[in-house]
Amino acid sequence: MREFKSGVGLADITPPVGLPMMGYSEKERDVGNTGIHDPLYAKALVLSDGDCKIAIVNCDLAGFDLELSQKIQNLVESNSDILGRNVLLGCTHTHCGPIGTIQDQRLEPLLERFKPYFSFVQHLREVYAWQIAGTVIEANNRLTKSKIGTEPGNLKSGAICTNRNNPEGPMDPEVLVMRTDSHLMAPQAILANYSCHPTVISYKSMEISADYPGYAMKFVEQAFPGTQAMYSNGAEGDISTRWSRREQTFKEAERIGRIFASEIVKTAAQIETKEEVTIKAISKEIELPLKKLPNLEEAKKIVEEKTKELNKLKQEGASHGAYRRAYTTYLGSTFQLEYVKAGALKSMGGKIKTFIQAFSVNDTGIVSIPGEMFTNLQLKIKKSSPFDKTFVIGLANDYIGYILDSEIYDKNIYESWTTILARNAGDQLTDESLKLLASLNE
Repeated sequence: MREFKSGVGLADITPPVGLPMMGYSEKERDVGNTGIHDPLYAKALVLSDGDCKIAIVNCDLAGFDLELSQKIQNLVESNSDILGRNVLLGCTHTHCGPIGTIQDQRLEPLLERFKPYFSFVQHLREVYAWQIAGTVIEANNRLTKSKIGTEPGNLKSGAICTNRNNPEGPMDPEVLVMRTDSHLMAPQAILANYSCHPTVISYKSMEISADYPGYAMKFVEQAFPGTQAMYSNGAEGDISTRWSRREQTFKEAERIGRIFASEIVKTAAQIETKEEVTIKAISKEIELPLKKLPNLEEAKKIVEEKTKELNKLKQEGASHGAYRRAYTTYLGSTFQLEYVKAGALKSMGGKIKTFIQAFSVNDTGIVSIPGEMFTNLQLKIKKSSPFDKTFVIGLANDYIGYILDSEIYDKNIYESWTTILARNAGDQLTDESLKLLASLNE
């Protein structure tokens, strides 16, 4: 076993004032952002046992499409000794970040209103590719003798978030924390993995922000001076602060960020790091089946039904959470209608190609998920994983939308109307992820 080393890299990827933001679909967001409330960052952690080298990147962005992530991975491979397939590119999924990092034919009907910005977006994507690849190259150039360890923390349902479709529904309370210590034996990097939509900030805000994860990482770095704090989102597809937040303000994002940071700090302080480390990596391209969309008349009828349900709740004075759930369901039905009108899935041959990875660092497994997975699938991965502790990193390397478990597929919810995947696609992706993890443990 060779000497274990780790290194970190950082880049400010805050977009310019005037570029629209990605995440919410309300008409208020059709114009450009009006200012920068707090900066957005790309942060990289490179780990090497002398035989295998991996990179984990977290960005304050909504997500990546496969074209952009592959460009970043290729840039890393061309400018370092790290294989592109061993670079995991994750996003926090802030809804106050820029448009442009998720561009594919499926989303064209929904992005049409941003067409005047497309020329600039292409330049931004090029800059982002070099900036984000640069964080990995920087981290690789700063490798130093190190130690590493991982421990789980816990934030139960309601502490900062719940299942957003049913506050009594399933959620994963685990806050998994990895810490590296430099040769000076001081904490070098703290990587936290937890599942929750960063949607504390209202769609009415027109300022760029990393939302609650930005506050949380700042507080962690204050608790461990000189440390780079990183947040990797998990299976946040059906998890948010909808039922637990007190308001949708920056003040509330700070409050929730402090709660989250407190659990990270407590857990990180308990970790016992070790210098004996074995790293393994594997990746695979997979195909997942697409769903069959309704015809135009059926899609229109669904929108009419959801409109009636929404208006009824409004007249009855429903709670914010109940109204928001109904509103997003209505919104999802309109998205589906736009897909149908544009024939968005017809040219894709009934399947979508994507990319998944699995890493292992001693008794800790790490798996990448190319979209917004639902909680039940993450819980299955963790339960069946051959590793004592398993990071499930969502919004990684690609964005194929919502990834539902078959039990909830036909429910009347926003995600079931907007997903492009077939009923069994989520279970298939889960099985493929578990196979990769198992192969690392052989």
